[in-house]
Order: sequence, then C-alpha cells, then structure tokens
Amino acid sequence: MVLNLLIIWLLYDIVGWSLLVSATLAIEASIIHNFTWYYFKTWRDRVGYSVGDYFSRLVRYNLITASIELLVKVGVIWVLTQYFGLHYLLSDLISMLFGPVFKFTANEFYVFKSPEA
Repeated sequence: MVLNLLIIWLLYDIVGWSLLVSATLAIEASIIHNFTWYYFKTWRDRVGYSVGDYFSRLVRYNLITASIELLVKVGVIWVLTQYFGLHYLLSDLISMLFGPVFKFTANEFYVFKSPEA
C-alpha cells in the first residue's frame, strides 16, 4: 500500500504523468513487490526456488493480479476522481478495498497451487 501510494504520488504530482499511467505503473510495482514477498514467505512451501519457477509463477501471478487490478482498481480510481471529485490518493486508498478476495483465491488455487498428492 505504501509503495503504491508513493509511486502514484511521485509519478502524478512530481513527474506530471497522467493519472491512468501513474496508477498503472504504481500497481505494477506493487504487483512485483507483493509477488516476491508471497514467493519467499507466504507460499514458500509450494515453490521450487529456481529462477525458472520464480519467473513462470511471476507471469501467472502478474496476469491474474494485473487483470484484477487494472479492471477493478484503476476503474475505481478513475471513477472516484473524475466523477465524484475525490482526491486521487483517497481514491487509490478506497480502491484497495476491492479485489483482495479475488486475488487471494486465484493465487491459492492457480499460481501457488498445492502439488497434487
């Protein structure tokens, strides 16, 4: 959450990029950060600890998470900021309430699926 807010603030307020580009890049940075944490901590008993395993799971994780994030999170940020006049950082915080259940379920049963017995 902190990484996402920092990056969106830097890219939007400091660099001056569009809100959609800033939000998208902030989300991608958070996706890679979170995946690495999950790989080495949360689901460490289900991974192969090889470069190939890391990147194949990262691709699957990124496709699932980015799809959910881009459809849900960026959409919520855009609507709350453009149509309801909320500050983009508040919109970003609110958008973080959406999607976690979908992402956890996809990761549990697809990206970090338990090996078949």
